[in-house]
Amino acid sequence: YFDRIQEEHFGSTKQQLWSFAHFPLHIVLVLVLQGVSLLIIWTQIVMTLFAMYTEFANVLSAAATFPNGITLAGQLSNISNNSVFFYVPKGVDASQEIETSKNALHSIAESFHYVVEDPNNAIAWEDFSSSIKNLVGAATKTLFDSFSVTVPGKRAMYGADKELDIMGAFDDYLGVFQLVFIYVFVAGGFSLIIVSILGYLSLPASQHRVAAYIHFSLNVVFGVGLCLVATLRYNEGLQENFPGSAWVIPTICFVYFFCVVINHIRVKWTKKH
Repeated sequence: YFDRIQEEHFGSTKQQLWSFAHFPLHIVLVLVLQGVSLLIIWTQIVMTLFAMYTEFANVLSAAATFPNGITLAGQLSNISNNSVFFYVPKGVDASQEIETSKNALHSIAESFHYVVEDPNNAIAWEDFSSSIKNLVGAATKTLFDSFSVTVPGKRAMYGADKELDIMGAFDDYLGVFQLVFIYVFVAGGFSLIIVSILGYLSLPASQHRVAAYIHFSLNVVFGVGLCLVATLRYNEGLQENFPGSAWVIPTICFVYFFCVVINHIRVKWTKKH
């Protein structure tokens, strides 16, 4: 971009188009930077959730070995506190979720006692399962809130029975991630396309060579390619692999790096200046 900036006047129409094109360029660059930071936050959230869910699953799979419900609830409390509740930032109101987790732990201890006494007690099993869901849901929502990830207020997180709708809430959080995934790649692609247009408009007449057109064309091709990556969001088979992998941000970085490299390659039959 900076290598092609002209200090001399290069035509009224071209110069005006070149100036106006900076507005969408700045927008897409801001969207890319913001989106990449959100993707990093999402990765941290997913890693924390995976570790927490794994610990919950390990404890619950060994629930039969616990002597009573108080011990089991204590183990679950340690997991939720050490993973989320002990690290709630200042300014984040997690009072409702903390209260929900306390009530859930109390209900887990009580219902587990009745389950041990009578494994066929359907009501006790239902209370135990519901309490586990509320505990996991409260910890999950608090984790997202701690990272300032919010969803549109179209869904009530708590139902009339005060039970946290964790699956519905997680779907909303997933929708936020999918939106970020789409606009990061679309904005990243358009940044390459717009930079190519700016380079073409400001290209001096002495540099109108085939090599320059090849460079611009490759930038546009890779820009369109980045935009098309966003369509993976609508492929149910692929969106579970690539968008949730560690290759999302490196993909953008590698494409940008490759475009920088090819734009500095000198073809033997081009003139040097």
